[in-house]
Amino acid sequence: MMKKNLLIILSLFVVVNTIFAQNIEQEFPPSFRFENNLIQQPQIYNAVLEQNVSLLRAESMERVKNGQPLRIAVGIAADLELISENVPLLRLASGEQIRRQAIQSEGAEGLILSFDSLFIPEGGKLFIYTADRTQVFAFSHEANPSGGAFATSILYQDKIVLEYVESTVSAEQPRIHVSSVGFVYRSMAILRNDMSCYINANCAEGDDWLLQRNGVVGLHINKPRAGGGRNSYVCSGSLINNVRQDGTPFILSANHCFTGYDAETFTTMIFDFFKESVSDNCTDQSRTSPLTRTRRGATLIADIPIRGASDGTLLKLTDTIPSDWKVFFNGWDARGVPATRGVSIHHPDRMVKKISTFTQPLTSAGNLDFGDGIITGANTHWQVRWSATENGHSVTFGGSSGAPIFNENGHIVGTLSGGTSFCGVRDRNNPDFYGKFSYHWNQYSDTTQHFRRFLDPDNTGILVLDGFSPIGFVEGNAPIATDATDITATEFTANWERFPHATTYFLNVYRKGNEGEINFVREYELFDVGNVLSRTVIGLEKGTRYYFTVVASDGTLFSQTSNEVGLRTMMSAVFVDNHNITIRSISEADLTIHSITGQLLHSKSISAGDTPLPKNDFSVGVHFVRIGTEVHKILVW
Repeated sequence: MMKKNLLIILSLFVVVNTIFAQNIEQEFPPSFRFENNLIQQPQIYNAVLEQNVSLLRAESMERVKNGQPLRIAVGIAADLELISENVPLLRLASGEQIRRQAIQSEGAEGLILSFDSLFIPEGGKLFIYTADRTQVFAFSHEANPSGGAFATSILYQDKIVLEYVESTVSAEQPRIHVSSVGFVYRSMAILRNDMSCYINANCAEGDDWLLQRNGVVGLHINKPRAGGGRNSYVCSGSLINNVRQDGTPFILSANHCFTGYDAETFTTMIFDFFKESVSDNCTDQSRTSPLTRTRRGATLIADIPIRGASDGTLLKLTDTIPSDWKVFFNGWDARGVPATRGVSIHHPDRMVKKISTFTQPLTSAGNLDFGDGIITGANTHWQVRWSATENGHSVTFGGSSGAPIFNENGHIVGTLSGGTSFCGVRDRNNPDFYGKFSYHWNQYSDTTQHFRRFLDPDNTGILVLDGFSPIGFVEGNAPIATDATDITATEFTANWERFPHATTYFLNVYRKGNEGEINFVREYELFDVGNVLSRTVIGLEKGTRYYFTVVASDGTLFSQTSNEVGLRTMMSAVFVDNHNITIRSISEADLTIHSITGQLLHSKSISAGDTPLPKNDFSVGVHFVRIGTEVHKILVW
């Protein structure tokens, strides 16, 4: 059996201050300011774990050996109402009114709270913190405006405190009911021995996958537990583009991550974006990152089971993604063509984003036995074996489930179901298996679940789609250069349209040689012109053909180069029509007109610009027009 069957593990992850849909600046409970013996200490609600922790740990390892998910925490059913007569209201010297309640589950490595109801009125505030105050979370009305189910990630202590600060602007009553306490029994120290080979996605192996990385997310999933309480799991997934390319926040993951779900599973789900390492150590095992930003809540759109099929799930985020997030909606290939090389980007065991590389073509696989009677369909999966790279030999682990695998063109071709690769030297070459995106697309027996219906709603028939970035900084997206204006003999103004989220523009101005070689004008090779939409270029040669292009940047990423615009600087010219001889001069000059025999016909000083002369004042024939030092030959008819 597969040792990482389904790759689901219970959540043991926390990101201080950036876990939930709101991003909150660090705040502290008011009781911290008035610490003295006059403040009544909070009562303790004891959540007792009935199982033996040592046996739970041993059982977890045995389950892994037998191809079962790695379990690291169990839920304890609870019934705790914070706003009740059992929790006294205290008035502080500042005038603030608070209620405090402690929760303890002795021996836990950490606690996870699930609420079946959490409503905070406008102006109210709920703080949740560890007894040693090393972790402090603050939640306001915006954290859960619907007032429904809610869940936290882990607080790393066996005793925590809830502190509610009464609103001074709303008469609505808060509803704060804890229905489950998650008891974490596997410490991070125990887990570290299993996680030594995973390579950070922001190391050299990820240099060519920057855009794809910005679409990969970590998922925190709460599901009901038999007998009461809620267990917490983690998986990986990706934002995925649709043919309309309208930024609909679809998330692609694996079906097995959600088996046994209920409605609360999706309303409390947490999605971690940009959770990447800030360490120089490419194999650091951090489970938090200051870069993390989150969204909360999703809707189930389509679900293709692992049993007898390909193990794919399509979700849609409840909330929109903020416009300043540099996310990427990953592209896909639904043709069922095996990738020749590529990567998978994932969050093994809640760690910062990791990358695994393959250099041998994927092969088709099916009828895979994941234990407990779970056997996939025939030819529903891709088999992959990982390759050693510059910084090690990265594989996958529990928590990587649902992660995308990308082909050589940067397109998603599958989602991770499981496998037998591990960090041990003998296990690094073992295979992993990804449900085929082509099967998710239109091959499952229930056509209502075909991903094609949602990702190609207009039925265009497109089978390969590039990724999409709402801020524009992706391959194929470029600013638009427009026609030059104010052209003179020695200067012109280059113009371009505004590019989404650009903070500066770089201008190229050049001439072309006989063989098409580029000759840049002085400093105008990616010349930083700032956050403007035009630039006057001076000191040019008259009557010369020039070209310009523009590149946009948001301070981190660069766009593709714009279209090329050509122009010719002015020189003096003469035009003859039915009525006039028009003299065009680039400056003030002396004008003379001679016949072909040398007879002076006209002489005067002219200003820059056009000077019309009646054609009838001149005889028919060839004439020479001198403008300053320039001589033009014309025919008058």
